[in-house]
Amino acid sequence: MCLMQIGEKLNKIETTNKNLLEAKRGAYNTRNFIAHDYEGVNLALIENIVRNLLKPLKDEIIEIINE
Repeated sequence: MCLMQIGEKLNKIETTNKNLLEAKRGAYNTRNFIAHDYEGVNLALIENIVRNLLKPLKDEIIEIINE
């Protein structure tokens, strides 16, 4: 559910930062996949997102906020 919220919130951010635009797109697509096909969600994919992609995304967002 938290990944769904992240995707929803990121989708509302307006930015021209190419890295964040790509992250927004990926997060929103993940949100849609979880929301509309929760029985078919690949748990290994979700684990990979949580373990490897959330921290870099957080760092990117903090960097943009600080600019």
